[in-house]
Amino acid sequence: MKKLLWIIGLVMLAGCTSASHDASEVSVPSAWTNPSATVNDASVQIRWWEQFNDTTLNNLVQAAVAQNLDLKIAKTRIRAARAQLLATKASFLPDINGSASIGKTRGSTRTGAGALGGGERDLYDIGLDSTWEFNVFGISPAIEAADATLQSEKENEQGVLLSLLGEVAQNYIELRRLQNALAVTDQSIAAYKASLDITDARLNAGLVSALDSSRAETALQTQLAERPELVSQINAAIRRIEVLLGQNPGTLDATLATPAAIPFAGSPMLLATPAAVIANRPDVRAAEQDLIASNATKRVATAQYFPSLSLPAAFGWQADRGGDLFSSGAQAWSFAGMVKLPIFDFGRIRADVQLTDANAEAAFLQYQKSVQGALSDVETALSDYLASVNRSAQLNRAVQTSQTTVDLSETRYKNGLVSYLDVAEAQKSLYMAQQSAIQNQANVASRLVTLYKAMGGGWQNTATSTAAAPAIPEPVIQPAAAPVPQNNVVLQPAVDTRPNAPRVNAADGMMVIE
Repeated sequence: MKKLLWIIGLVMLAGCTSASHDASEVSVPSAWTNPSATVNDASVQIRWWEQFNDTTLNNLVQAAVAQNLDLKIAKTRIRAARAQLLATKASFLPDINGSASIGKTRGSTRTGAGALGGGERDLYDIGLDSTWEFNVFGISPAIEAADATLQSEKENEQGVLLSLLGEVAQNYIELRRLQNALAVTDQSIAAYKASLDITDARLNAGLVSALDSSRAETALQTQLAERPELVSQINAAIRRIEVLLGQNPGTLDATLATPAAIPFAGSPMLLATPAAVIANRPDVRAAEQDLIASNATKRVATAQYFPSLSLPAAFGWQADRGGDLFSSGAQAWSFAGMVKLPIFDFGRIRADVQLTDANAEAAFLQYQKSVQGALSDVETALSDYLASVNRSAQLNRAVQTSQTTVDLSETRYKNGLVSYLDVAEAQKSLYMAQQSAIQNQANVASRLVTLYKAMGGGWQNTATSTAAAPAIPEPVIQPAAAPVPQNNVVLQPAVDTRPNAPRVNAADGMMVIE
């Protein structure tokens, strides 16, 4: 009866924690809330950057994966976690040590032992000793916690990789946007210079007042002031890409300084299911492993209530003379077994259990937050992407009508039917329309990247070895011509016209992904 009460008491002490939570308790919706999106693929697209059909971007991604410093730092954390797992496993195995000693002693003749055998003696000792102490109930959860920590670090590395892929693509898109914006600015400057020449000629002919010439000069100088800022931003964009690739400043100037078209995804986007997103997001997967580790650590703390076992042992040879050390009668050994049970520890174990219980609860809440954040990221990214796509047609149309307005106003000005103010306003409207169209074109590409990142795609089949990346001394493909702002305006269509491409519903202007 006493034995039964003792066992019940241990179980009650161990039960002073709340029930452990696991990832299956967090619900995931079966569909997205955006009514314009239809899921047609249960998986997450990988190597999504190849959808842009841009060889330079592909090479930049490959180089970043091989050389990025944040990724290398993440790999060192994996090595540390793997070493910790090995150390945890080894801690439950016996410690075996070898020892050898040579000593000389002299006993007192003023004691009983000295009267029997006092005097000096030599002692030679060599052998092995072993200590094995463990808590049977804490071995498995301790190893589980260390393994989950290792898996969490692996997922964190994949999260760094996913973020890296997105940053490379988005900085590259921004670079191309700025280069296109600079090309439009240069074309606009040329147009303002031509207008100033016309105005000065008409002023010299007495056809217009000095006011028109002053307005033309003001418009030109205002436009010229735009250029240095764009050049600076282009330089900064290249520097950011170099950092992502682990390169020193100036390394990629020859590769990226030549303007090229803003990347455009030539394939339709495949929207993954919410469950697939949760299964693929590295941050969610890492949070799940952290939850597993926290639950296991709680069980390790609880195991302190139960007995631990200690098995010390020793074997060797001892003799008074070195020549007799390995003789048949010189062997010496010892073995013992001890059971240790906590009786009174001033609440230390209870506090440890409460601490790990609180940490496990926090880990579950963090996992729940990660799931909700991942779903929200996709919803927001999808909404932003569709908004940019649905603006494209109107903005491209605005460029066309603005160009027509410029042509008409210039003709009427030359014929003396309007003042230069009408020409200046038309040119300014054209410039703003072109820049808005370019910005939106970049938004379509950049927000598509954000959507792919939100879905957790890209890290699954990407090589993360530390092998040297391919050199990128020159652009692999000839850059496309930069957009020009007048009669031959080049703006890539933001909506794919192929039969299987995303389509725009004429009734509500929303794009349907199918």
